[in-house]
Amino acid sequence: MKKEKSQKKGINKRVSDCNLIPIVQCFKHHSVIEAAKKLKEQSSKYLVVLDGHTPIGIISPSDITSKVVAENKNPLSTRVEEIMTSPIFILRWDEPIDSAVIAMIKKGLVLCPVIDSDYKCLGLISLSELTK
Repeated sequence: MKKEKSQKKGINKRVSDCNLIPIVQCFKHHSVIEAAKKLKEQSSKYLVVLDGHTPIGIISPSDITSKVVAENKNPLSTRVEEIMTSPIFILRWDEPIDSAVIAMIKKGLVLCPVIDSDYKCLGLISLSELTK
């Protein structure tokens, strides 16, 4: 009986129990032009920047506008790692949901990359998904 009650209240639930948003990704050595094309092709608001399979940054269209276009940088020669938002907050797959929610709220985040024990990016988790 106790086990049923704790499951209903969400006690002991982990990030792994939630639905992840597939990531649109690029690598740190890619040009900003490549990143912009991926954002457009995938109709995405965020691009997770990887070093190998580990997330190290995030790029949004506003990063491209404010850090490349507004500063008159060449998008063909500017690398993603030069303009990405980094460091980023990352959640582990086995993180308890309650601590993940608290951490995201404290940091003012609505989306966060999720990694496994090998630091491989599995997807993004939204705060709204965690609080369901």
